This record gives sequence, C-alpha cells and structure tokens, in this order.
Amino acid sequence: MYGLLRPFLFRLPAETAHDLTIRSLAFASRHPGLLRLLQLFSGFRDERLHTDVLGLGFENPLLLAAGLDKNAACVPAWAALGFGGAEVGTVTHQAQDGNPRPRLFRLPEDAALINRMGFNNEGAEAVRARLSALGSAADPEAARPARLPVGINVGKSRDAPLDAAAADYEASLSRLWPYADYVVLNVSSPNTPGLRQLQERGPLVELLGLAASLQETEGRKPVLLKIAPDLGDPGLADICVLAEEYGLAGIIATNTTIGRDGLRVDPGEAGGLSGRPLAARSLEVLRFLRARTDLPLVSAGGVDGPREAVARLRAGASLLQVYTALIYRGPGLLKDILAGIVRELEREGLSSVGELTGLDACVQLPLPRGSQTGSSVPVSAFTVRASTNRRSERRFRNLSTSAFTVSASCSSTTSRSARRHTLLAACSAAAAGCPPGRMKFCRGGRSASRRSMTSSSQLLS
Repeated sequence: MYGLLRPFLFRLPAETAHDLTIRSLAFASRHPGLLRLLQLFSGFRDERLHTDVLGLGFENPLLLAAGLDKNAACVPAWAALGFGGAEVGTVTHQAQDGNPRPRLFRLPEDAALINRMGFNNEGAEAVRARLSALGSAADPEAARPARLPVGINVGKSRDAPLDAAAADYEASLSRLWPYADYVVLNVSSPNTPGLRQLQERGPLVELLGLAASLQETEGRKPVLLKIAPDLGDPGLADICVLAEEYGLAGIIATNTTIGRDGLRVDPGEAGGLSGRPLAARSLEVLRFLRARTDLPLVSAGGVDGPREAVARLRAGASLLQVYTALIYRGPGLLKDILAGIVRELEREGLSSVGELTGLDACVQLPLPRGSQTGSSVPVSAFTVRASTNRRSERRFRNLSTSAFTVSASCSSTTSRSARRHTLLAACSAAAAGCPPGRMKFCRGGRSASRRSMTSSSQLLS
C-alpha cells in the first residue's frame, strides 16, 4: 500500500507530506473502525518480542522516535500500526512556530533527512489537554491504547535564556508529568540555539537535579536523557557518570548529527542529519555507553531494517526507535524489523528479546583507586561481590587474559552489574595478576552454544 502512496507523497515538499500524514493518522485515531483496519494490515506480534524496560511493559522493543508526532495527535494510530511504544514531542512550555520554512529536506540517495524544524509544537498545555483525553498514565481505566507506553520528549523554549533553562523545563514537565509513561529531557537538538550547551556538566547537573526533585514532588517516573552523536568520548563518559549519580532511568542515543560524513549527495542545508548515514556513529556511541553504564539504553539513528536492529540489540540496546526509515519504507518497516528480530532469536535459540539484548556487549572495569601506570595489580585487589542464580544459569567459559584462564557462572536473570561482579569473583579466585589498564569483558553470541555464553577478556591500554 505505501509503495503506491510514496510517489505521490514524495512529489510534495517534505513538510507538506509530513503534515498530510499526521492529519490522516490523527483522523484515523478518532475512528475505531479505521484503527482496526490499520491493525489488520500492519504490525507484527509475537510473545517473544515482549520486553520489560524502565519499569514498563513493551509489546515489542520498536518505538516511534520523537519528532514525528510532535503534538500527540496520533497515539492510537501508532498502537494500531504495531509500535511497542511512542514518544511524542518535542514539547516546549509555550507554543512556538519553529524555524522558517523550508526546514525539512529529503536525501533519497542516502535514505536520510536533514531538518532544522526548531521545536515547532503547540505547547505543553495543548499536548496535556490532548493526552488527558486518553487518560492519565497511572490510570488503569484510561482510554489510551492498551500496551502502548507513551513517552513525552521535552525541550527548551527558543526564547528561554540558557540560565533559565531549568525553570523552562520545569514549567513543561509539571503540566505533562501525569500523562507520561516516561519523560525524555532533550538537550541535543542542533536546531535550537544554545541547546546543546545543556549537555555540559554545569547546566546538565542543574537539569538533572530538577528531574530528581520532580520525582519526589510529582511521583516516580522514568526520566531519560537524549544525547547528541557529536559528543566526544570525555563528554559521553561524563554523561554516564551523571546519569547514574542523579538516578536517571536511561539514555537515548542518539539525536541527529551536524556532521555530513558518508553522504553521497550533500545539499548544503543546515540542520540535523538523520537516517542511514548516522547508523555507524549511533552504533559506536551505543557501544561506548554500554561499556560504561548499566542503565537501559534506547538506540536511535539509522535503524532502517532487521540487520541494523539486531546489531543494536546485540550491542546492548534495550529499546529501538525509528523515524527516518519510516518515511522511506512506510509501515511495512515495522513488520520487517520485528520479524527479523524473531528470526535472530530462533537462530540463537533464545526465548525472548531480553536475552538478545547485550549479547555482544562489553563492560569496562577501571582498576582500583591508587593503581599506578606501569605497576602490577592483582585481580584480588578488586572489590568483588558475586551474585548468581541457579535458575536459567549460563556458563561463562574461557575467560582469559595473558595471565590466566578461569571459568565462572552466573544467571541471565541477574542484573548486568551482578554478572560483572561474578566475573570479577572468578578472576579473584584465580589469584592471578594483570597489568594496569582496563579489563573488557565481552559476551559472545554466535559462537556460543544454545545453553552457554562464551566470554573473552582482553586488556585495554
């Protein structure tokens, strides 16, 4: 069906086609018969795709990214199309028009988009009113679509100065908090002047402190941070530390990029680039974050098919988000990706998508405080807390460095942190020494048997 509509839509200016699509889906969202029709021809359902993340149940790990449904006009339609969740926004305190048109550009040769929308939206109060018609997120009798968690992405108003950014976010969050299943702090769009400066430690600490205080006054809610792919390693590492310190529920990686690497055709337009050219960097950032934090990670940027989706899950993403690929491939993208994930589960002999998450992930463990470069540090110097569960036990075999080879076991049902400490316990038991650096434990997938998981260790300088 979309194959027939796409030539017509692509003859229209990109934003005109976007507006027409949103109006059509909003109309369908108000008519149950049309929603049933969408559900009949779309989506893919399999119990193995269900996953529990952020304290929420998702029918599948594929979510709609923020930016498409800015004003929460189409929430029932996203459920009918088969998304596991939908993120609306970005929403600002007051309604704003965004940047001048044209501000959205297709790059068909690259399956990409460039946008400089500038957070155009109807404002927090309008979005609150629309979501309130679907019911509170905490209300089990709400009219919102069953099994569809709704996230609200919140950004800084264009007119709010940076030194008043936290107050501006608070004004939006206080209105929207009861209607969100999870909340996203967007500090990474390149299209609002100065916004990315909020990723720096000082402003970010103030914003995360605000989120922590709202947890106390407005009720517990998963709060995530959406970050840019253009951050360097020190900035990414700092965000991991702060996210854990201030109790964030997770990180969304990544937003659009201001870079133009990998483009076949560069139209010379300013704005954020999304789609296939962003895939490699988004995966790189995902791996970097997963090696440094146990927090749930939501991977966005260039997820355009089953191969990319599976790679993100194996690298440690708990959830995935799509936007640009949906423009190019239509609703059939969902079925293609979800069916591909199920095929990967069957290939690996896994019973749920949660077991696929992080199958190839690595965790990096810093040496004990006080270790000096050039010295030898015994593994037993690490603080070790082992935690195992005999149920659903998996074997970590061939854990090795140049100094030793040992075996350890731990459960797939224990936390990532507990599994990490179990590996350290095995190292400690070996009473072996290791040179300074950082130990990197990798869980292998394809080479492991269905009942085992191979883990290799290598030393990083």
